[in-house]
Amino acid sequence: MKYKLNINKPEVEDKEIEEFKNFHRVLRQYREKRRSKSLHNVLLRLNKQLPILIISILMVLLIIYFSKILKKVEKIEQKNLPQQEQKYQRK
Repeated sequence: MKYKLNINKPEVEDKEIEEFKNFHRVLRQYREKRRSKSLHNVLLRLNKQLPILIISILMVLLIIYFSKILKKVEKIEQKNLPQQEQKYQRK
C-alpha cells in the first residue's frame, strides 16, 4: 500500500483562517450537544426511578383503599355491637 504525502503543502493565510473562526457557531453546537446529553441523562434517570415511583404510588393507593374499608367495617361492627349486647342483657 502506497502512501501519498503532501510535502509541499501551501500555507494557509490568515484571511482563510478568519473565515472559519466562528465562536458563536461553536458555542451553539456545544449547547445543542450539552442539551441532548442532559436530556439523555434525565431519561436514563427516569427509566431507573419510574418503577419505584409506580410501586410507591400503588402502595399509597392500596393503603388508602384498605383504610377506608377498615373504617366502614368498624362502623358496621359498632352498630351491631350494641344490639347484640342488648339481646344478651334481655335474656
